[in-house]
Amino acid sequence: MQNEARLIHLESGMVIGERYTLVGKLGSGGMGDVYAAEDSKLQGKLRAIKVTDSERASEEARVLMRLNHPNLPHIMDSFTLTDYGAEAIVMDYIHGVTLGELFSRHNRELSFGEVLRLALPICSALVYLHSQFPPIVHRDLKPSNIMVEHNGHVRLIDFGIAKSRTVLQTLTTMKLGTPGFAAPEQHLGRSEVRTDIYGFGALLYYLLSGGSYLNPAERMNQSVGFMRRLRADVPTRFADLLWRMVQPRIEDRYNTMAEVERELHAFAGMGANRDVHVRYPGIQGGNPEGARAMRIAVVPVSSGAGATFVAITLAKLLAAGGIPCAAAEFPSERPEWAALLRSNMRGRDQLEERYYSWNEQGVWWHAQKHPVTEDYRDELDKLRLKLRMKNIAVSVTDVSSGAFTHHKDWLLESDLVLVVADPYPSRWKANQILELEQLSGKLEARGASLKWIANKDAPFSGRSEWLGMMPKRPAAAVPLLPATEWLDVIWRGKWATDTKGLCKPLEKAFKPILDFIGQETQRNAAYVRFGG
Repeated sequence: MQNEARLIHLESGMVIGERYTLVGKLGSGGMGDVYAAEDSKLQGKLRAIKVTDSERASEEARVLMRLNHPNLPHIMDSFTLTDYGAEAIVMDYIHGVTLGELFSRHNRELSFGEVLRLALPICSALVYLHSQFPPIVHRDLKPSNIMVEHNGHVRLIDFGIAKSRTVLQTLTTMKLGTPGFAAPEQHLGRSEVRTDIYGFGALLYYLLSGGSYLNPAERMNQSVGFMRRLRADVPTRFADLLWRMVQPRIEDRYNTMAEVERELHAFAGMGANRDVHVRYPGIQGGNPEGARAMRIAVVPVSSGAGATFVAITLAKLLAAGGIPCAAAEFPSERPEWAALLRSNMRGRDQLEERYYSWNEQGVWWHAQKHPVTEDYRDELDKLRLKLRMKNIAVSVTDVSSGAFTHHKDWLLESDLVLVVADPYPSRWKANQILELEQLSGKLEARGASLKWIANKDAPFSGRSEWLGMMPKRPAAAVPLLPATEWLDVIWRGKWATDTKGLCKPLEKAFKPILDFIGQETQRNAAYVRFGG
């Protein structure tokens, strides 16, 4: 198709627009690539930048610049990438997931009340768009074009094919929209405000039917199939509303989105739905292009337990065993890795605002540059992007420090949490042990694991009692290293795994964990890409 955009591929670390450092790619579509970038003029604040060579890009920027609605993206900047023949649109970065991701994480089951709560802000945004002069028709309403933030706030995104021209106008050579959600007239190259009414109805039907698309044959009459696929908690009157929204003939639908909004508010006013909240899992992991690396978080049961040592050692042993991995420290006010690994940082990436990044013997290391004192959401999303590498099987994060409220989300999204405990239970806190047990139950419920590691193990008289204090039998017991040898290694800028005398007992101690990780990565092999 001659109007389809040619995707422009940019590399992480590149600076564009003289102020935006690319952190990673968020996604791709027919209308361009979207990147996360740090804004150097605002202390590295995260932005989303859409890059495309489509002639519609400048039109999209003009459309967005004059809009102001809480459920639409806010445009910050736009400029031309002359060397690439491309346009860049800079928007605020939305901390959350697409509605499609949220739906999948709930096993395609959202209650009627939850869908209604999501639908109201989407409808409000569409009413606003249609009230512009001339009306703006979105034309591509689908789960991946709706973002749900961590606090439940909803935003309609991607105006790549939005139209702001005369009503019912014939398009050029493109038939726009997404199959399953596109109105019949879009296949003829036409659209108007009632096109969005159809798309919105198709979207709601998809969410309320466990992910079913409309069957064209069933749109001719209100068939049993149309009704049967809807959830049992969908009121009959709401099913009638959906039916009218998705009529094939434009004139048989509601005339305006404002009419639809009034109907939705009538349902929202019902007592049963007044206090419904969307269950947002608070996770954002996963490679946007489909790679599936195992995510491991290492957390101490108390300060000084040795989680940093375990995390770094685990990453080195994984790489030595042929499992490519990435390792990073959790954003905190007291970064340590840059000092601990200083002799291995040759060739590090100096373009990154917050992290030193370099590859050494099969491990991509990410050491924090500067303390993080605020805006943890930005820092966590930057770290997630760094760990979404296509050529790794495992990512290891040292969650030794940082804001505890943010630890919880990170641990919940992990595939394996390793809790490190040392022989000083006087520093353990009962409430933290309880929280870790609760975390273990939540992880197991979704097929993930929590394992305990006994660190600084030695043959002392209270050893059995110490090991018995852990809620689970430790999966590994890491020996207490001889102080003189360990200090000598550290002061030479090396690590314990670099010395044969220390590496051998560590390999033996970590073997149960390494075997478990090896089995899990093999099981996930269909989802992990080991190539570049």
